[in-house]
Amino acid sequence: MQDEPYAHINYGGPNDSSLEVARQNFNETLCVWSKNERSEFSDYTYFELFSNEILKHKIELIDLYDSLITADSQNSIDLIWNKINKKLSNRPKNPYK
Repeated sequence: MQDEPYAHINYGGPNDSSLEVARQNFNETLCVWSKNERSEFSDYTYFELFSNEILKHKIELIDLYDSLITADSQNSIDLIWNKINKKLSNRPKNPYK
């Protein structure tokens, strides 16, 4: 029942928050959690979710995936996938490992 008409309601279960709150968090952090939940995460996890390096990395990946929508040839698609794979293999290093 976590569909659009009920987006503002938190029914519990595996979801930590309502769909509406998760959407707001995603707009800010590109994940379902907010930075206000900082105390719930280790330094390692906080870096993986909220660091500027990771957020920048996520935005770049989203932009690359979005560019697939307007790719006009197989060659363009292949080039974009190569960039995506390179970006995925070069994610920021977590200093808390």
